[in-house]
Amino acid sequence: MRDIETREDIRQLVEIFYDKARIDDRLGGVFAAAVPDDHWPAHFERVADFWDSALFGSGTYRGNVFSKHSDLPIEAKHFDRWLKLFSETVNEHFVGPIADDCIHRATTMGALFESKMSYLRANPQMKYIL
Repeated sequence: MRDIETREDIRQLVEIFYDKARIDDRLGGVFAAAVPDDHWPAHFERVADFWDSALFGSGTYRGNVFSKHSDLPIEAKHFDRWLKLFSETVNEHFVGPIADDCIHRATTMGALFESKMSYLRANPQMKYIL
């Protein structure tokens, strides 16, 4: 196995991960409700842009990734499963410092999102501040 080296590697990772997540008993319903079937190719590109920017500094992702997720009906159990599947997918296909960084960033991002979403559920008046 080799490390994540190119945007094509990221695209492969994204597609394999979402193939798993879309049929997962805990995550599948969330993704089915959030992303219509005909939007998946564009979603793959957008998520690949995000990871390309995060891992390689490409600047291809523009937007607020948290705002895209803040209204989804997800909680700790969803984040835990998402991270488990994502980490497994990375580890099944890649090994090296960039793969490790990818998992570290996913772990950090998941914890941050979970914290912010929990806060917003308890304080809905704060939605537009975060």
